[in-house]
Order: sequence, then structure tokens, then C-alpha cells
Amino acid sequence: MGSQEPGAAPDRDPNREPHREPGNAPVPAAELRARFQERSDAAVASGGRTSPESARRGHARIALVVAAACLVITGLRLLSGAGLGAWMAIYLGAAALGALGSVLARNGRTRCAAAAIAAGVVIAAAESRATELLD
Repeated sequence: MGSQEPGAAPDRDPNREPHREPGNAPVPAAELRARFQERSDAAVASGGRTSPESARRGHARIALVVAAACLVITGLRLLSGAGLGAWMAIYLGAAALGALGSVLARNGRTRCAAAAIAAGVVIAAAESRATELLD
């Protein structure tokens, strides 16, 4: 690799250093491999990340809360005597996006579900804000 003097120690790759425990004692690779193989798949897979099933359930729940909130707001506004109009279509569209987000999440499309949920929330919030400004 590089020009080395005969008999000199080879350059050490820092990535090839042995793992060191907190007491600074090096741990042989065979022992590390044995420790890793003793761990259960659940312990390895959970490494601080959410499981796909848990992510799907979480996205589906959030989507259903968004859809339900939009439907409740629509119902309350209709009961208060507000006339039919664009606001109703906007809230029902936001509720539909929430429901779509739930379906997408259940089918494993969590990124698309998150986008649909976010779009529903933004649309409902924008309509609510526009109503406040116009009143």
C-alpha cells in the first residue's frame, strides 16, 4: 500500500481496531460474534426503531382521529345553523383524506398515509383559519 520500511509495523486501519469494553480491555471478535448471536431477533430488530406493524397502527389511528374530527366539526357547524357551502366540501374532503390515510397505513404505505393525513390536517386548518379571518 504505502511505502513502508522493512520490519516496520503495518499501518493499522482504525476500523479494524478491536472493540473495547468500558474498562478498556479489548474484546475478541469471536466473543462479540457470540454475544450478537445470543440476542433474540426482537432485541436486534427493535434497536430503537418502531416496528412496521406499530407504525401502521399508529398512522391508521392518527388518520381516523383526523377523519373523525373533520366529521364532528362538520356536524357541529351544521347543527349551529351554518349554511351549506364550500366549507362543508372542504371539511368532508379533509375527512376523506384522513380515511384514505387510514387505508394506506393498513396496506403498509405509511409514507403515503402520512402525506394524506398531513394534507387533510392542512386543508382543515386552512379552512378554519379562513373562516376566522372572514368572520
